[in-house]
Amino acid sequence: MSSTGKPSVAADIDASIRVGHGKFVLDAIVRVPAGSVLAVLGPNGAGKTTLLRALAGLQRIDRGSIRLAGRVVDNGRQRAPGVPGVFEPPQQRQAGVVFQDYLLFAHLSVLENVAFGPRARGLADARERASAQLARLGIADLADRRPTSLSGGQAQRVALARALAINPQILLLDEPLAALDVQVRDAVRMELVATLRDFPGATVLVTHDPVDAFAIADQVLVLEAGQVTQIGPPHSLVEAPRTAYVAALTGLNLVCDQGLASGQRAVIDPRAVQLTMQAPSAKPESICWSATVTGVLGQVDGVRVSLSGPPDLVAWVPMLQLANIETTVGSQVWVSVARDEIRPVPGPTD
Repeated sequence: MSSTGKPSVAADIDASIRVGHGKFVLDAIVRVPAGSVLAVLGPNGAGKTTLLRALAGLQRIDRGSIRLAGRVVDNGRQRAPGVPGVFEPPQQRQAGVVFQDYLLFAHLSVLENVAFGPRARGLADARERASAQLARLGIADLADRRPTSLSGGQAQRVALARALAINPQILLLDEPLAALDVQVRDAVRMELVATLRDFPGATVLVTHDPVDAFAIADQVLVLEAGQVTQIGPPHSLVEAPRTAYVAALTGLNLVCDQGLASGQRAVIDPRAVQLTMQAPSAKPESICWSATVTGVLGQVDGVRVSLSGPPDLVAWVPMLQLANIETTVGSQVWVSVARDEIRPVPGPTD
């Protein structure tokens, strides 16, 4: 390691991971260049935490391999005959990990929490490294505090300082902003972006929040039921969502209906969906049909109305139009969409 506090190697991640828990199987390929951030999005139970644990060495994979900076750290329990097994435990992987609940030691000061990692690795200057990292993140004034006296934002910064104090080659962040209040989340997100911009290694950020993913990551990987269903830069998820989950995540409708998209998959912005109580007059430039209201979600300037079709989709109704639309669950409404608002997108295997 260098004496500057930076990792001696700016590491990339190249992993093919297959691991099972009962009937659940995670099967994913993960490649993260050095100096970039990959966000992993997915619903609960998709395998996000299992993926992170495998990269950290807290979960051994069944098949595949995990390479960090070109070095194999895990080649699976199920290998070809005669192939020697490789498995490096967490302390040998030079991976800085920030857990969702931060897991700070309540009986230690902030300084000693941050010094714990370097000291566990036998570094004589653990306290000096910890002090330097606290100063680098602008929280040196917290050094003598105990974790129980910290706010959520302060605890998140301390957890990040602890992860960076070991001079990691890679960073693994498990929902690092999930425990924060709304009032501080935006500010801490911006600080995290600035910190990761200076980190030379690969970063994997697990999150359920697309705002975090789109603001922080260079690439977004979507996991659903243990499978990678989409990967690409954040804008690609908005431009061409490949599953209903990704479409909902980005606030869009994904439909596949002969009448709407000529049998193709297409996306429709909820704001392009018009609702009326009476059947609109037929127009060649639009499509209309009858639907049933199945759900209503109120927001600041309007409501999102879920509709059963076919197709099922969501409409956005501005507050000024609510007086003219019956949005009670079970109500019958007419739906119309301009044809030029129906945008075809590739399917999952295209």
